[in-house]
Amino acid sequence: KTLIGSKEGSEITGLIHLPDKKQFLSVGWDKKITTFPDVPDVLKIHPDEYWQCVGRDVHHKDDILCVAYCRPHYLATGSFDGQMIVWNTDSEKIIAKFRTRTASKLDSIQLTRTESLVTSSSRCSTRQSRSRPTSRRLFYHRVKSASLKTRHVPVDHVTFLKSRLRSHTTTGVLVSSEHGDACCYELTGKETPVGTFQMTKYEEENVWALTTDHKDTVMIAGDTTGHVSVFDISSWCLVNGGKVEELTTWRAHVAEVVSVEYIAHDCCPLVLTGSADCTARLWTINGNYIGTFGQEQRWSINDPLTYQHPLTPWGTMRRSSSQLSDNGGCG
Repeated sequence: KTLIGSKEGSEITGLIHLPDKKQFLSVGWDKKITTFPDVPDVLKIHPDEYWQCVGRDVHHKDDILCVAYCRPHYLATGSFDGQMIVWNTDSEKIIAKFRTRTASKLDSIQLTRTESLVTSSSRCSTRQSRSRPTSRRLFYHRVKSASLKTRHVPVDHVTFLKSRLRSHTTTGVLVSSEHGDACCYELTGKETPVGTFQMTKYEEENVWALTTDHKDTVMIAGDTTGHVSVFDISSWCLVNGGKVEELTTWRAHVAEVVSVEYIAHDCCPLVLTGSADCTARLWTINGNYIGTFGQEQRWSINDPLTYQHPLTPWGTMRRSSSQLSDNGGCG
């Protein structure tokens, strides 16, 4: 299907499917939540409406950068000006609102979504033109940030800890990526995070891709240096604040990681990554390299003998620092 936007040049940054309502929801630069009907056998779909909110100052005032959904009716959106809103998809009303911290240095926000683009382009000789959507967004927000008087840290990514919500827990159920930090929020009570930790090795880097396993015991983060990190969050923000442990980290790409997905497989848990370097790769959860999609040498997730491990995508041997057990990743 192709969803036809209503405003030319207004980039779409997130798309969610609501199967129960037979709808698609899109968010982006127009600062709105747009609905599209999920019509069978129709390939081109036009928007049918925007969410109509009650009251004043409830819509986002800046570009929406990310969106997440959790059944039965939770929707979270995050914007460039640091605002997060949790919505009820049934009533289209707000459940909670949060605001990220103000950056201590103005330059950190001005360059936060663009500095790595410049450095990573020199690392990758195969980078395509900067007319790609990801690059357009980075350049646009660098120029735009120079005119902001107050600079809250942008919400780069947002995700729900769905297993906690299903168990009717409201504490520590929403996680956002804010300037390289993971921030955990509860849906009732405090508007500030109940827990935070740094996901990147360097403070000037960001995390644009974030996901968890189905039980929300591990969190996987992809940063703007091309690294992927796996954290144990099984007790984070649950009992006396809990603790977070980095289980492993590895270099996955030569440019920004823009997508990570956890895959439960019979052989072992897998991690799928996508990058601004125009490659998509598959790994075991402890960082063993399985293969790059489209490579000449064939591989199969069902046959560990075809995995590229112990080689990296660049032909070198990987030095593993994983704290996961052998059965945490095959190959």
